Amino acid sequence: MYDVPDTLVRLGGGDEATIQHVPSARPAFIQIAVALLVTASMATVSMWFALHDALDAHWLAAAVVAPFWGVVILGMDRTLMLLGMGGTRAAMTASILGRLLAAVLIGIVVSTPLTLRMFASDIDAELAKMQAAQSQTNKTWVADSQEQQRVADLEQEVADWENIAAGVLPVAYANPDSSALADKLTQLKEQLPAEQHAADQAAILYNCDTYGGGREKLDNPEKCAAKPGFNGNSALYKAQADEAAQTVLDTQAEINELQSRLDSAGREKLTSLRAEADHQLAVLKPQLADARQALVGFENGIEDANTGNTGLLAQLTALWKAGEESALLMVAHLLIALLFVLIEVLPVMAKLLWRISPTSKAYEEAARSLDDHGIAAAQTRRAQAQIQAETAYEAALLAKDAELDRVQLAAEHEQELLRIQQAADVSIERARTEGIAAMGIAIDAEFAARREADLRRRAEEEFNAWANRPTRRPAGQAMGFGGFPTAGVHATGPAGRRWWGPRRATI
Repeated sequence: MYDVPDTLVRLGGGDEATIQHVPSARPAFIQIAVALLVTASMATVSMWFALHDALDAHWLAAAVVAPFWGVVILGMDRTLMLLGMGGTRAAMTASILGRLLAAVLIGIVVSTPLTLRMFASDIDAELAKMQAAQSQTNKTWVADSQEQQRVADLEQEVADWENIAAGVLPVAYANPDSSALADKLTQLKEQLPAEQHAADQAAILYNCDTYGGGREKLDNPEKCAAKPGFNGNSALYKAQADEAAQTVLDTQAEINELQSRLDSAGREKLTSLRAEADHQLAVLKPQLADARQALVGFENGIEDANTGNTGLLAQLTALWKAGEESALLMVAHLLIALLFVLIEVLPVMAKLLWRISPTSKAYEEAARSLDDHGIAAAQTRRAQAQIQAETAYEAALLAKDAELDRVQLAAEHEQELLRIQQAADVSIERARTEGIAAMGIAIDAEFAARREADLRRRAEEEFNAWANRPTRRPAGQAMGFGGFPTAGVHATGPAGRRWWGPRRATI
């Protein structure tokens, strides 16, 4: 079991076997381990602030997750610290720069949440400004949105149908022919003031030229004669005044006629649309209410997104903008960030300082000696293992040869047994065949004996039947022996057969 100092030495990258030879190296490795634990603790606290403040996580959940980030940073710092350095100066410089760059990057990442925590008030103020500016932008965005256009269109349509229900025909619902009349009517109404002004000027000029009054009302007072009277211009001005007055009357009459025609056409169109107005309003008003609700939801969503945009990126942006507005804030931010980065780089710097100390050289020489001893011992063990392996290999070869011989003898013995078995099978088959043949001969002999016995029996039956038949003797020989054949000659029965013995069987 290791105690706390030994554990710190192992955490700092020290080897217990080597430190036993160089005890002066123990404090240095303990200090490196302490630096690693300090940076890991700072990373844990920084992650807790990042989760709780920037991401709005519960403090207990942040406290559970944050230590894992501390372990990751501890592992990364220890890896950077334990990385070997190249033998050449260039390789060593590249290794040192790579370590420092990685440490600086980790330091910036770790120090950012702590920096945001320290400048929280300035960040909140800048966030409020950013949200106010974004809110104005959002209003313009909402005004140009499809939801707003939808509400405006429905409002206009509802207003038109309400006017129709009230007896007013909107221009949008007028007949195409009425549109042309309305355009002409508008043109005449715009033209009428100019004609009226011209008629008024002509009448004033006639009055001024004839009677000398109203000179100040003329647009061009020079046209009026210095001495009024019925001279030559009076009659001309009279004719111009009458003509201008008639033009005004004609224009007014045409306006009245067009207005009458438009009113008549509008009344017809209005009559046809008023019957439909109630139905259209009943359909359009719910649509308008839904569109307004959708617009409100759209506005609230944008505003909620704006007010809720307080994450890590928004805070970094606010801190940067606050620094642009205040040079002192920017300097303070950079100094605090550099302080945290320096704390993060501390383990690597401690390792680099340790590398150039005299104790490090003694430690490395002791470690190298132990490594050489271990390498020699490993080489010896490897040679012994190789010899043992070769011996085992040779023994295995001998065992394999013996096994092959045994297998070969077993195969030959098995072949001999197979040959004997085959010969025995042939002998058994031959004996079986001969037995079957002998059985057949015995069966044929028995059948022949039975056949012969049967024929004998039938012959005896026929003989007995013939011998016991009644015979007739010729006259004079009834009691004598004259009827027997002479001696030396066999007597024959009827049809020349012998009378003694059975008949010869014919097959």
